Amino acid sequence: MKTIWKAALQVCDEQTVLMPKGSKILYAREQNNQPCIWYGCDPGKADENENRVIFIRGTGHPLPKIGNYVGTCMLDNGRLVLHIFDLGVAP
Repeated sequence: MKTIWKAALQVCDEQTVLMPKGSKILYAREQNNQPCIWYGCDPGKADENENRVIFIRGTGHPLPKIGNYVGTCMLDNGRLVLHIFDLGVAP
């Protein structure tokens, strides 16, 4: 059975997040002033992990050439707006 899991993100341009193989990122938003992603996964595949590349860009910054938009986070009472992209499995 699939479940929804959460991963907190760092505020940086690019990072990898360890997820069970085949996970699907559903949503990105801030929680307690920290960017987070929520993803659907099969917990039975938690021993088959893969690193996903997450790209974060502020408003007015260049977009990634590839990747899927997953959401926007507003930090510091909306003073910092971050757009989150999933670039897929890390090579």
